[in-house]
Amino acid sequence: MLRMSLVFGFLQVCHCSHFSMAHMPSLQPLLDAHVVDNELSGVIRHMVRKSYTPRLLAGVCEDTRPLQNLSLCTDVLCTVCAAENLQETNVTCVEPHSKKSYAYVGDRNATETLFHGIDGLFQKFTVNYDDTTNAYTPDCACGMLEGLIESRNCQLTAGVCTYFNLSQSTAETDEHFADVDPSQSSSVRLRAIVWDSAMPTKYSGRSLGWTDATKGVPVSSGADIVALQYDAVIEAARSLRKENPNRKCNPSHVPPMVIIPGFTSSTIEFKLNNAIPPKDLEWCNTTTHGEWKSLYPMDPSIMTHPLQIPCWNADFSSVFHPGNNTFGSLRSGLSTRTVGFGNFSGIAGLNQLVPYFELSGWTLGSDLFAAPFDWRLPSSAQGDFFADLKALVEHASASNDNAKVALWAFSYGPQFTLSFLHRMTPAWKDRYIDHFVASSPVWSGVPSALFGFVFGSAGTPQQQPPKNYPKECKDFTPYTGTCYTGPIAKSLLNSTLATCCGAATASNPGQSALFNFFASNATCHLLSSYVSTTTCDGMLGYSVPAGGGGGAGFETLFYRALCRGSPSVMWSFPRAGNNPNNTWTRDDVLITTKTKAYTAYDMKQLLEDLHLDASVLAQLAFLEQEPDLHGFAAPGVDTFVSYGSGTNTTATAVLATQDIDGRLPPLENVTTTSGDGLVPVRSSVRGLEWHAEQLALGKDLQYHEYPLQAHAACFPVGNVSASLQCYEDVLQVLLQKP
Repeated sequence: MLRMSLVFGFLQVCHCSHFSMAHMPSLQPLLDAHVVDNELSGVIRHMVRKSYTPRLLAGVCEDTRPLQNLSLCTDVLCTVCAAENLQETNVTCVEPHSKKSYAYVGDRNATETLFHGIDGLFQKFTVNYDDTTNAYTPDCACGMLEGLIESRNCQLTAGVCTYFNLSQSTAETDEHFADVDPSQSSSVRLRAIVWDSAMPTKYSGRSLGWTDATKGVPVSSGADIVALQYDAVIEAARSLRKENPNRKCNPSHVPPMVIIPGFTSSTIEFKLNNAIPPKDLEWCNTTTHGEWKSLYPMDPSIMTHPLQIPCWNADFSSVFHPGNNTFGSLRSGLSTRTVGFGNFSGIAGLNQLVPYFELSGWTLGSDLFAAPFDWRLPSSAQGDFFADLKALVEHASASNDNAKVALWAFSYGPQFTLSFLHRMTPAWKDRYIDHFVASSPVWSGVPSALFGFVFGSAGTPQQQPPKNYPKECKDFTPYTGTCYTGPIAKSLLNSTLATCCGAATASNPGQSALFNFFASNATCHLLSSYVSTTTCDGMLGYSVPAGGGGGAGFETLFYRALCRGSPSVMWSFPRAGNNPNNTWTRDDVLITTKTKAYTAYDMKQLLEDLHLDASVLAQLAFLEQEPDLHGFAAPGVDTFVSYGSGTNTTATAVLATQDIDGRLPPLENVTTTSGDGLVPVRSSVRGLEWHAEQLALGKDLQYHEYPLQAHAACFPVGNVSASLQCYEDVLQVLLQKP
């Protein structure tokens, strides 16, 4: 037969994204190979069709060129042949390194026949285990991940393979060739195989894609490839456990488990219904038209519209009512809720821990649950959450043969979990709680909470305002490139920024002021009201009565607003006490200015110096005496506490100003102490004082220090030995408990 050359187009691919977590090292992706993106199957189909000559001739064969960058199978070669009667075509595809091949006979549509050939060959690729050499050899479309944690001293090895379904679901519009639209592509898919590393020839499990190619994990454009790889691995691990229930490494004890997240980890939504605009913020929305909107995480577009930041702040803020010691929304007509209680959909950070838990023996939705909550509120305002958590624990137990339930809380979560346990009776805890795991708890508060509240920084020195910043603008933050639209109350010619700021303040004393300033023609416009903002070659100015930015950026303003709008942050101020090992004494200075030094005993004076109103001072007095962290009773259940040490952690903030006032003071310097980068050791170890109480109750208390472990990173992350050891220690307690 005569052979002709078929050019196979170059295909763009993307690198696997890292399996990332905030403040934590990244897991390396499973596949060293590139994994396809941009609806690759459709691209392949389209480019193959475009690469053909107008029509195959009877009895003619055509060779593809090597399929470049196709999941690193760069040397795949396919030969397509047409029968003499042109009613039949056949293809043979070969990968020379593995020596695997696939042949297919199809109808006269040569394009579809080629697609079948590519499909068939890729579906033969796998990870091969040689029991004579105890070695794994992945084919070109596959990658390896060895040493997956399952339970202490037991490990899994996984392989993930990419394959295609190019031959399914496309209409034929040409007599011989598919007229393919890339948007109508079929799927690129993933499937996994998992071995017990101790006995790989005896114990293995496969994901669904191995028995039914249509059930592989689909890959779509823009997908988190590494997360999808783990989805396939989880399927395979479940199969391994199900098909080998008596395997030695199967955990002997897998209690149902509820994960409690930390500060900012739970999604919060809000809805406005005839809400009254906050004072001096008449432009803020009064309704969301019946829709729930994301309150946190905040819509990123708000950061590009300065006037929407104070609106978000008003929507976000919870306030204290001294008359009845309760907390509520700043705005009437505003409702809030968390998302996905019982599952991980509402905790965007910790949901990436699910693969670890699944590989260790838990099954999402069966014996693995999550409890998101409104982290803005302290324990005294968490009655609804505690009721929901109690019901979830009881459901988890009832769904798992009445087994006791483990509570694993991270970072800010342990304080709320402790508060929950304080409200449960000893009989209830004995009946339902297997263990309480507290990772990186904040028992005695944390300086970064105080710093965020005072000056909008967790402890990073800020860039100073320009030295020539107008004194008259101390209560304004000017934003360049944006201007207000709205009625102009007054125009000043031959103006400077300083005179414009001063005129705006004088024209509206004690209230917010709006102005536009144009340096190009020295013009200042004072506005009588707000309509909208638009891009321009000038700048706008906005102030709030209590003071403004003093040159601070949006991020600083946002972080301070988040901290001041969350009473739980004040609940986590460094706790005053006489023991320097687990509280902050009168000798432990937290904030210094040129003239003053503030300790944990000076919080009331600090708030007064910030010119905050009486309700904020009343909130401080209430939270300082709140019994969960003030009295600090033991949890009354078996407890495992892990914490990091040896990492420089902010302890003292040094301000460049003479005094603290209502503005955002610039942070000049910090001092540090041992901790996990966020929480000092002295805060996490406060629970050591529970030993006698726990012993009297017949409950265990284990305390474990992990040098150089990052905050809340008690699970396998990269090659961080402390995090890996912490995770293994928790598994030792939970999975192998008699």
